[in-house]
Amino acid sequence: MSSSYTKSVSSISFPTGEYDDRFVTLDQYDSVLEQGFQVNNITALSGAKDSKINNYTSFHITNKSKLSDFLQLSSIAGDESTSFVTKLGFQRALGELDQYLYIFNSDGEVATNQQKPLGVRPLNAANSFSNNYFFEIEALNNNLLRIKHNNGIFDFYLNYSGVSLSGGEFVFYQNTDNYKEITQERNDVFRYNLDDDGYLQLFKTIGTTLTIFTLSSIPTGIVPIMAPLQPSGLNRDFNNLINIDYNLDTNKQFLNNSFISYSSKNASNLTLNTQRSSFDDNGQYMFITNYNTISSDKMPINYFALDTSRSEFNFIKRGSNLIDTPYGLPGYENRDYNNLYLGNDQEGGLTNPILNYTFYNKDVFITNGTDTYFQAPSSTYPYTKLNINDSTFVNNGAFAGPTPQLSDKIFIKRQNSTQYDNGRYLCTWLSGSSLEETGIWVDRYYYPDKITKTAALSSSARYAPALNDSVDGVDLSVADAVLAREKFFDKKSDAAIEPNIDIKYQRIGGADITEIIDSSAPLISSYDSYITSKIVRGESENICVDYTGKELTFNGSNYTSFNVQDAINDSKSFTLNFDMYLDPTVNYGFELIGNNTNRGFGIFQDQTVTPFIHVVGDYTLYIYNTDFVLLNKVEFKTKIKHVFKRSALDDYIVATAGNIYYKVNTQGNKIKLECGSGILDYYGTHMEHDHIDFISSDQKTTRMNINTMSVSALSSTEFDVYKDEMCLYDNVVDYNDTVYKLPGSKTKWENNNTFFYKVSNFIVKHNIDFGPQSFLKSNDQIVDFNILNDTIVTLTTDKYFIHNTSAVFLLSGSIGDINIPIPFNDTTFSLSGGAFTSIDWVNEYIEGIQYQYPVILAEGSDKNMYLAKGLFPTLTATALSGVYLCDNTSQNNLTNYNAINRIYNNTSIDFKLSLRNYLDTEDVLNQTISFQPSSFEPGFYNFTYRLDSLQGNSSLYINGDLYENQTFQPGKYLIQDIFSDQFFIGSTGFQSNLDLATYLRQPKYYYSKDLIVRNPFIYDRAISTEEIFAIYLSTKDIDDITLSLPGGQRTSKTEIQQFFKFNRNNSSNLIDIVVRDLNLTNSIVRDQIKTSILAEAKQFLPVGTKINNITFIDHGNS
Repeated sequence: MSSSYTKSVSSISFPTGEYDDRFVTLDQYDSVLEQGFQVNNITALSGAKDSKINNYTSFHITNKSKLSDFLQLSSIAGDESTSFVTKLGFQRALGELDQYLYIFNSDGEVATNQQKPLGVRPLNAANSFSNNYFFEIEALNNNLLRIKHNNGIFDFYLNYSGVSLSGGEFVFYQNTDNYKEITQERNDVFRYNLDDDGYLQLFKTIGTTLTIFTLSSIPTGIVPIMAPLQPSGLNRDFNNLINIDYNLDTNKQFLNNSFISYSSKNASNLTLNTQRSSFDDNGQYMFITNYNTISSDKMPINYFALDTSRSEFNFIKRGSNLIDTPYGLPGYENRDYNNLYLGNDQEGGLTNPILNYTFYNKDVFITNGTDTYFQAPSSTYPYTKLNINDSTFVNNGAFAGPTPQLSDKIFIKRQNSTQYDNGRYLCTWLSGSSLEETGIWVDRYYYPDKITKTAALSSSARYAPALNDSVDGVDLSVADAVLAREKFFDKKSDAAIEPNIDIKYQRIGGADITEIIDSSAPLISSYDSYITSKIVRGESENICVDYTGKELTFNGSNYTSFNVQDAINDSKSFTLNFDMYLDPTVNYGFELIGNNTNRGFGIFQDQTVTPFIHVVGDYTLYIYNTDFVLLNKVEFKTKIKHVFKRSALDDYIVATAGNIYYKVNTQGNKIKLECGSGILDYYGTHMEHDHIDFISSDQKTTRMNINTMSVSALSSTEFDVYKDEMCLYDNVVDYNDTVYKLPGSKTKWENNNTFFYKVSNFIVKHNIDFGPQSFLKSNDQIVDFNILNDTIVTLTTDKYFIHNTSAVFLLSGSIGDINIPIPFNDTTFSLSGGAFTSIDWVNEYIEGIQYQYPVILAEGSDKNMYLAKGLFPTLTATALSGVYLCDNTSQNNLTNYNAINRIYNNTSIDFKLSLRNYLDTEDVLNQTISFQPSSFEPGFYNFTYRLDSLQGNSSLYINGDLYENQTFQPGKYLIQDIFSDQFFIGSTGFQSNLDLATYLRQPKYYYSKDLIVRNPFIYDRAISTEEIFAIYLSTKDIDDITLSLPGGQRTSKTEIQQFFKFNRNNSSNLIDIVVRDLNLTNSIVRDQIKTSILAEAKQFLPVGTKINNITFIDHGNS
């Protein structure tokens, strides 16, 4: 007998949907029915495409919608602490580089896993996205903060050590403290002030003194210190205001579907290609609820995303043949889920739910390096005929190349083979001149009586899409007239996909690439040896070490060279191709690869090096290395007036009395003499790379072309501040192609906008925007001064004074502080009683490590001349045998580093070509193609430099793509040699097939460090674009692809086998750890275990996740 139950209408309830995450809110609203029922409407369940009940669970498939239509994310609950990620920058004056804090100071203390030094340098010294520059500001409360850096494994906190570490007072120590336990200031906790403009100031009480975090300049660079607050000052300047970048911590919540593409040209494949990615897209979702867990007012709901982007055989790819995306990008929505099948028994139906879906695309799997034969589907809905260029093959991954041999090809059986009788059909291929191009499908035709099939396949494209292209024209007679001159031609493809048509797809593979490279016949394709050097009986000796391989690491103690100059000089063209590991944080040195010594080709980075020191005495120019060993002595017939030195391996220009000008090479050979009759009695000069400007006693200015040594009149102007002063000008400067006259002498530049000059016993600081101002005054005669970065050193007769360029005094000393070692005796004597003459700076690389230091010329009490070097205040001098002070000695710079540093770049990678016209040695071609390493992520990159002297092109390709092409007169340099010396890698080449270190007699000087070069190819010709592509691709994987063809409307089904918790967004970054059943009561042991867990967990915790608490629970306790 059946039973019936009667319940009141009031027992009917409409519960509120609830997701098991307090930061996720379901979209729902209340409405009142006509009968008075208050109904809760859950948007995700309203209007569902299909709904079923099975196993006490209701399932609901949504229509294609945005997930944000169904739920929202609420903000994560706040914490007492606030943290954000930022760079810590210090802004500088206009024209100066901003300074940034960074961890792992490479020139400081040795970093360990527990401690990391703190450094300061401009951002262009490293990749702008280098992790070393990013810090987390951890504000503990409104008064205290910590500065943290995470290296991917451990947290390091900035500590004030009070002990100078490489000139600074700070170091990062590894720490795992819980911020909740910090309540007061300590070594790693600072007081702070953060204003609304994004400027942070840090304070610390040291003893009883309140100090502020500030930058300070010392002779070795810029270091952070804690300086006492000035009671009467604002204590706000560019040295203590830390600029915060709030934008770095903006985390956008991506709730809706996205389809992400990554940049294929970066070494890291985690860089988004935003042009190819789509965001905020629609999707389909399954919302489920277990109805036996529903209460009168709450209904738990969960959901997961349905895989609508999977193709027929479960590939995720772009290339849907239906128009379903608003971005102008190929679609990726391949499935449309329609209904569920759960079985008939609603309580015990199917264990695994089955979903039915509709799809329209047919998958064809293509294996690289093979021919794949297939037939088009019997239905190509929604098309009756689809031109190959309208297909999705390019978006599926078809490879475009410069020739058919290096690209994907398609062969479609033609229904009408007589359409084009003016050439034999070869293939349909995907033509692209760049690896970044998607390419265009073209048909290649060729004339067998004019060109072989193999040659036609390997020839570059002859198709340029245009509306008026005669090959694609309707009038075949016009096309025939054009094609009669050609051996082959390309035209936009007529190939079309029709139902049931037979297709062969030929995918490029590794064997195709290898075949191209093997047939290219390079002069060099690997290493066979390398060279290291050592001192043997006081002389530098090079030792050759046999080595066979494709990759060499140049570590500052080795290099290699190739004898390719004869073959290249015969052909008058060449190509260099290699892979290099490019790290924007590394300074590789001077010349990395090549043999450019006023002629030839070289790859440079720091072109501001100063391997030579030159001293003038009456009629003699003495050229020393930086150990003060005399290399050359050049005699002139008239007294030397001025020595102009450009970059390290460029010629000297020497002006002598009688208006005679010489060009002298770095070996001390006079190679040109010219009478500069247009330059009379000059006072001051200004040098650039290709010219020198002069101002004469009559206040007229002239310019000498350094290549031709010809002189021309030059217009000049005055700074406004001096126009009404009736000045007698002694000097000139060139700023933005305008020549300005200046009073004073010894002009030195701090940066592109600020320079200093001496007027009587004053040093004037002149900013282009703000004008001149008195900088320093001396009671004694100012003999010389010079600038390195923001440090200025001034010499009087027997004293030196060091300030920063803001006029803050740093250090002083006297000539008596300079020691002179006595050979074969461990004693020294000083230069007391002598007099300073001039000061300059040396910039050099020893075993790949950069060193910068002052070099001073002085006269001793014995009237002999001495050169001294070192770091202030510790300087050591060496006597210059036979050199004495003359009236022209102090008028010349020792290295000319200040001008060289202004003219040349020390961070960019420069591909430099120098060619001389055989018939006119004054006709010099200098071309440079440059790029900044900071614009690249760390990783291996392929570089190809190609010189085609016949066509007049020099080109740089990076990763197979043309970076820059420069032109010159075709054929002009076909009758002279291109290279004069061997080709070096890892060291600076010099003349007579020597490396620069050997010539200088300084082993391992100007060797490159941390330079990894693999797969070197050198050719005695300008190789084709196809060969450049092939060499680049030889180290890459050619993927298999899956093509999408229109296949008509079809249905299929998929089965859900297992459910996983769906978390589209982390709801909290705090986790708790429970340690069970250790039965430990000793609090010390427990604390040790906690510390170990925290240290180990850092290695595998997701980024941004923190351990909130660690608790111990034993059996029987809850």
